[in-house]
Amino acid sequence: MLKKCSKCRKDKDWSEFYKNRSAPDGLAYWCKDCTREYRQTDKSKKRTKEYYKNNKNYFSEYATSYQNTKDGYKHNWCGTLHRHRYKGIEIHISSKELFEFIQDKNTCAICGKTLNWSRNGKKGGAHDSPTLDRINNENYIDLNNIQILCYQCNVGKQKMTNGEYINQCKMVLENNGYIVSKK
Repeated sequence: MLKKCSKCRKDKDWSEFYKNRSAPDGLAYWCKDCTREYRQTDKSKKRTKEYYKNNKNYFSEYATSYQNTKDGYKHNWCGTLHRHRYKGIEIHISSKELFEFIQDKNTCAICGKTLNWSRNGKKGGAHDSPTLDRINNENYIDLNNIQILCYQCNVGKQKMTNGEYINQCKMVLENNGYIVSKK
């Protein structure tokens, strides 16, 4: 099978391309020859591994200080899409779209609890940690099928739809002597 290199514009056999899992066909966009040539000629323009190694503390402190900001945490949190993709769920939005979607999400969509958009030294799982939830548990994620819930609500909801979860909560209240108003 042949593929056109987007750099040299030549048709080449698939074996002439490196693998790239994120590309639609699983192959790099440039052929191996063009990639090698670029790496050789562009090394003087790029920072070398040695530069990063010698300035490791600076980059580590910079990354840590950014991740401890609200936006830094939210950027890092958007990596949740990769975990969903790994579970076999189709992703129809980008991390950038998800980041824009969560900008005004400060409370849980079900219980209204204020979400904690910071690490605070904890690894996920705090009751007020934000989580990504598929509203109807379809096998895809897009902007119309997601909501941001607190960790506690998402764990309680599990694989139920929003309606099923709300009915479940009403039954728990009624069985424990609380009166639930019908809306």
